[in-house]
Amino acid sequence: MTAAAYFRGKSFQWKHSLLFVSLMLLVLSRTALPQNFLDSLIGDILGALLVAASMITICDERRYRIFAVALGGPVVLILGTAFLFPGKVPQHLQFLGHVASFFFLSFTVAMLVRSVLMAPIVTWDTVIGAFSGYVLIGVVWTQLFCAIDIVDKQAFTISGEPFPEHLTPIQRHGILEYFSFTTLSTVGYGDIVPVSQSVRGLSTFEAICGQFYLAVLVAGLIGIRTTPKKSPPPPDEQLHG
Repeated sequence: MTAAAYFRGKSFQWKHSLLFVSLMLLVLSRTALPQNFLDSLIGDILGALLVAASMITICDERRYRIFAVALGGPVVLILGTAFLFPGKVPQHLQFLGHVASFFFLSFTVAMLVRSVLMAPIVTWDTVIGAFSGYVLIGVVWTQLFCAIDIVDKQAFTISGEPFPEHLTPIQRHGILEYFSFTTLSTVGYGDIVPVSQSVRGLSTFEAICGQFYLAVLVAGLIGIRTTPKKSPPPPDEQLHG
């Protein structure tokens, strides 16, 4: 076995853990750290790390690799443009980047759910995969909210007022990511409020998706855990069966 094949096998074996680490780095950097700690450059690097981990998750099965390239390719190109020209990416390209990320990460969630529910046994990586899917849903909806925010600057309010104009795109992204996760978990502190009718509808649908995901995944994991494993038939039955 070559070194490349060995490490590729290890990455696929722990693909959910890799995705989990990249997700935590990205989400915590945009929601838990001070707003002035990160600039767009670091955000783009962490975003690229998430795309790479998502690619590994999708590319585990050969037949889905073409979808990974088709959906993830535009995301990589736009992230590369933002990395090379920080602060100079036009808004229409930012909008396309959020839309492309929405579809790519949505497909990643679907593949993640499929991988978890089809697992023959529940392992640590399977549990991490289920949790990663839940967190990834929040990131998916963040991309959609950011795309809407570019088109309609009055779609959200913070403490009853529109977002301050001095906020940078990465700061607005962090605020909307925080809003997405409070909506997904149905906490809803009320400091960030959707104003437009379309965003209110999408926020409601995100909350429903979050609760549905938990119900389906928990039931699926319990089913895998409690389903008795089929043992091979006795030698006599194998000979005469």
